[in-house]
Amino acid sequence: MHREGRLYFVLYPTLQTCTEKVDCILFLFSLVDKSSFEELHQQISRLSNPQDNIAKIVIATKCDQHAHSEVTQRDIRDFEKTWKIPIVKVKNVPDSTQADINDTVLTLNTICEHLWQRDLILAGKIPKPQRVQEPDTVKRITSDEYV
Repeated sequence: MHREGRLYFVLYPTLQTCTEKVDCILFLFSLVDKSSFEELHQQISRLSNPQDNIAKIVIATKCDQHAHSEVTQRDIRDFEKTWKIPIVKVKNVPDSTQADINDTVLTLNTICEHLWQRDLILAGKIPKPQRVQEPDTVKRITSDEYV
């Protein structure tokens, strides 16, 4: 399926077998494309369920393009609070400095910590966080508070 210069692969027939022994699913969206953020709810619901033991992490790309951002900090906070899934922000263009290496380390550490938390839940060491029920209607917020 192709949409506005982006390529999407649809895996409906093989979805069940693809997620049988999965440890983690990474969901990606672009901060400069609000529709990709709005599709997260559907993608998460389609690829997982609350009873599975799969860690879920959302990656927000293009966090260095502040002037073009369509997703607000409030959108991100509300999503994380509602879904209990962390959003990790990554830059679009690496700058090959120590700061860029630190950003990469932080991203990988966040993924590892989330997998560790999932393992603790599976071992019964900590309780599984409860996801807040998804609202029936989505409140549209217009704000200048961009990422």
